[in-house]
Amino acid sequence: MDLGFLNLLLILLLLVLAALEFRKTNAISPWVNTLFNTVISLISYYFIPISATRFGLLEGDAIAAASDQALILNLVGTVTFCVIFYLVYPIFSQQSGRQQIDEPQFAFPEISDVKCLYFLSAASLASSAILLGVMAYTGIFPLLSGEVLESRAFINNYPELRPVFNLASSLISPILSYFVLMVVLKWKAVPKAALLPIPVLILAGSLTGTRSFLLGLITGPILGLSLLWITKRSRFRISFLMLLAYQFLFVIAGGVSGLLRVSGLEETINSFVGDPGSFLLFSSFFAFTGDTFSDLRDFSWVLSKFNGEFYQGKTILAGALGFLPSFVLPFREEFTFSRVTNTIVGLPVDTHFGLRASRFGEWYLNFGWIGVIALGIILGIGYAFIQGKFNELLFSQRGDLKVFSLSTVFLMVSFLEAFTSTNIFFIIYVQAALLLLTYWLGRRSKPFSEMGNQPLRSDGQL
Repeated sequence: MDLGFLNLLLILLLLVLAALEFRKTNAISPWVNTLFNTVISLISYYFIPISATRFGLLEGDAIAAASDQALILNLVGTVTFCVIFYLVYPIFSQQSGRQQIDEPQFAFPEISDVKCLYFLSAASLASSAILLGVMAYTGIFPLLSGEVLESRAFINNYPELRPVFNLASSLISPILSYFVLMVVLKWKAVPKAALLPIPVLILAGSLTGTRSFLLGLITGPILGLSLLWITKRSRFRISFLMLLAYQFLFVIAGGVSGLLRVSGLEETINSFVGDPGSFLLFSSFFAFTGDTFSDLRDFSWVLSKFNGEFYQGKTILAGALGFLPSFVLPFREEFTFSRVTNTIVGLPVDTHFGLRASRFGEWYLNFGWIGVIALGIILGIGYAFIQGKFNELLFSQRGDLKVFSLSTVFLMVSFLEAFTSTNIFFIIYVQAALLLLTYWLGRRSKPFSEMGNQPLRSDGQL
């Protein structure tokens, strides 16, 4: 059977599974989201021959030749984690249908979402100040430069500033995701003054030339709208066809952001104003032929240069130890996966951020086929657990679905996905620390009536 046809069958199967899961709750759950992400990745396979031509004739031919192996590895891994999910999910799912759960995990009834919002508003100001301050100090604003892709790595030339700059950058995505969900789910309770720093944070993040933080802005509204219907506070119900249309817009948005990085802000705006229809059509094409959904192409490139000497877990350990500075543990710098992929294909290790070797690529380069199967099992079990906890929140917190609880569940998703790309472990650690601090500061003060019959001191105080 033709490999491309087999891939198409799996894509259709994943869409059917996403539709069936979506019908259960009408919410964009973690499992539905990962199925769509997998579909988009598999679609990119058909664009590899076109996108590979940008690397030159010899490189392009080698990349195209290795693309079938890259696809087969990901097909096997995807089937593995889907099978494991459906075998394990009933174990973690503690309810059927829409039963009420008395005390679900991650409900956090003692948390005030508004208090959390105030703290994250202050954190957004701090992050914006750091990002803008560093860029002003260096005189480099990547988005405003003519070479966004090259300029966004400017911070590598300032090792003394890089840790604090990367720290501030890592905070953008969780902060924006929280704010978007608060605006959609609890608009009436949102202090409008707390929203003022958000445009500044978006501006600062955009000027850095990175775009990962935009995901929360794109996915947050539709997730929030679906949850509004679940909690019976809105009559607007998102259908699966609407979700498909949203995914298409997501692809276009990815293409537009890619064009911004390649062409710069002014040229991209001029192209849109000149012919909006052609611009949007080309953006969807460029999303798969550029560097947006390029994980399978990048993995094919790595495979075409790989000498067959597996790393035996070194890159995974280096990523997991991301909380340690590289000068403390030189092992980390040598075997960070971004550095390893750059070394394999011959890219500069100090100025390039590395290649995305697809969901199962890193584990293959470490352990071969055993790594692909092992990661599939880890993802299947992990998503089964997370999906069960997500459903508990939905079916028990019908009146007050806490944004902090949702943030906790989606941080778990990010942590699980960090195993597929260990470069982001540092980011996950930073976001986990932010969430822990938010939890500590967001707890409600204990009401006087709950203090019990505590004895009074001699001066009449509790």
